[in-house]
Amino acid sequence: MNAAPRRGHRGNKQSLPSKTCVRCQRPMSWRRRWAHCWEQVRYCSEACRRAGPVPRQP
Repeated sequence: MNAAPRRGHRGNKQSLPSKTCVRCQRPMSWRRRWAHCWEQVRYCSEACRRAGPVPRQP
């Protein structure tokens, strides 16, 4: 028996929104767990979040 087809994202990652990590400047793509807080997401990982933003050079 075949299960009902799943709905939603089906592998086209280029169509997802993306941002740049404040710490490492790497691009990060939208993730389902960030759906409710995407506007507040600034860091790509817990390690980058702990390190904080890169200090500005004078």
